[in-house]
Amino acid sequence: DEPSLAHLVVLDPARFLIRPATRLVCDPRLHVLRQHVEAARKHPVLFNLYKSKGIFDERLFESFWADIPHHEELKAFMTIFGLLVPIVGNGASASAYPRYYIPSLLTKKSHVPLQPATQSAFLVFAVEEEMDEWERVGQVAVEAVATRGFLPMGV
Repeated sequence: DEPSLAHLVVLDPARFLIRPATRLVCDPRLHVLRQHVEAARKHPVLFNLYKSKGIFDERLFESFWADIPHHEELKAFMTIFGLLVPIVGNGASASAYPRYYIPSLLTKKSHVPLQPATQSAFLVFAVEEEMDEWERVGQVAVEAVATRGFLPMGV
């Protein structure tokens, strides 16, 4: 029921949303993508803000999604699903460009501490080609994902 998305028909939701979203929500301290390298080269201060505080400036999209169309629609979907949270008012030093919190990258200070008996889980969302690329560069071992209970291959 989002009017700005009424014109859009998505035939392959995984390919449409997961690849672009993964580039933003993955931890750049753990997974260095070529888009991260490009963004750090073009906008070092903004990339550091993203990397250290989970604040994503609008100007970084040109590097992160250079090869991906439908930026406005993707931002709308990611906002609906809580993957991007627009910063309103004078948060993040009132930039002239829109900025977003990326909840998966917020610092530990912003998280509620876990109880000692709490269990943690990690989810890997990717289209098959992306997983193949991650395995090729040594970021994720598909065999480890499958044997350690990650979904869907770990079932």
